[in-house]
Amino acid sequence: MKKIAFLIWGLTFSLLSFGQNAISLSDAVKLDLPDSMQKITKEEALAFAGKQFNNEPRTMRSIAKRRMDNIYRVKNVLVTLHTEAIQPDNKTTTEGHLAQLKKGFDELSYGDPTYSSKEETINNNSVLVENYIVGNVGYYRFYLYNKNFTRAVTGILEFKKTDKDDANLILNHILQTVSLKD
Repeated sequence: MKKIAFLIWGLTFSLLSFGQNAISLSDAVKLDLPDSMQKITKEEALAFAGKQFNNEPRTMRSIAKRRMDNIYRVKNVLVTLHTEAIQPDNKTTTEGHLAQLKKGFDELSYGDPTYSSKEETINNNSVLVENYIVGNVGYYRFYLYNKNFTRAVTGILEFKKTDKDDANLILNHILQTVSLKD
């Protein structure tokens, strides 16, 4: 009997602990954070980037100008997230929006051997992901829209190019777990 009670207690605790890393970025956007991901301040982000990326000027300027509502650090990766509610009368953000963005980004980055982009659907969300390197810093930028194009989450992951595998795992975790209201 004690074994059964202990088993039930263990299962209950596991189920209650399962969603502990879930956060709300806004009233309409929820996300399950990767393990050890922690929210940091702008000062902490600048200090981390200065040390991690050897004060790479473009990266430092970008972080200094950024709104810091949702900036996180996980392992050696800096993650910045933004949310947006899109007005119904906004005719620029429609089903073909990401294809047009991709086309423009691809043209701007023509000739950059480190650049790649892909458009895909993940959990009924439309997603565009860019990947490129500037100096010794790797970047993932993503643009994720719900199926009605009424909500969006965008993000930047910055990392040493040697940490690309970790950044890719973090990016995939974010894209798989983000939940947007319609």
